[in-house]
Amino acid sequence: MFNKIFKILLILLICSIGNAESQMKLPEEKSFAEIVLKDLFKDTLVNRINSLVEEVEATLEEKRLLEVEKLIKDCIEKEPKNFLYYYFWARIHYSWVNLFDSVKIDRGKAQGYLESSLKICQRSIGLNREFSDSYRLAGDIYGRLLDFKNPIIYGFWYGSKAKKLVTKAIEINSQNPEGYLAFGRNYFFTPSAFGGSKDKAIRYFKKAIELCPGYYMSYIWLGKVYLSRGEKTEAKVLFQKALQLEPRSGWVKYELLDKVK
Repeated sequence: MFNKIFKILLILLICSIGNAESQMKLPEEKSFAEIVLKDLFKDTLVNRINSLVEEVEATLEEKRLLEVEKLIKDCIEKEPKNFLYYYFWARIHYSWVNLFDSVKIDRGKAQGYLESSLKICQRSIGLNREFSDSYRLAGDIYGRLLDFKNPIIYGFWYGSKAKKLVTKAIEINSQNPEGYLAFGRNYFFTPSAFGGSKDKAIRYFKKAIELCPGYYMSYIWLGKVYLSRGEKTEAKVLFQKALQLEPRSGWVKYELLDKVK
């Protein structure tokens, strides 16, 4: 009799544990903005501006770019020493670079916006030297400037500046996925004769995915490496994953997926 009661109680206990475990929620994965902005993400205005910046980075719609830029400039006028507004403004100018370098095709304007983006980013760093992604963005800008200037003249200086800035970004926030994407892009675009390596690029891009599985840009860059190696099936899966995470991405919809058909 005792054994039967014990067995019944044991079964009930196991069932109750199972139900409790099924009701337990795993910690939610943080978005790129939550990882980078940290406590600042809780600010309603900051959250709104970040969402708008992410939107125009994905769509590159000129009208919306103008609207969001105006909003940020209005914020700067009210708070001229707020580093975060300059950081967002630098991202907007970098989006103008993408628009004029890949959609409207005006290299002169693209370079102008790239150089202004760097100045704005440096202003952000000057106001707050402990914010990771301002350093990362500045590093990306130096790396991209080599596409507009003579690499023989500027290559070593810009390359070393980019590496130093991105290293600083990761030192400040080792969880920043864009820091690892920046290192990966450097290895991806640098010729192997000068230290470039697609295998190392893949490792950095995969590290970014590990840190922030919901960040669509990581899948785009990993897919671009596989595409460059002729591995279209793998690239297509990654581009589709990126589009699933960010359906507004014109880069994926109108360019990258066409290359893996």
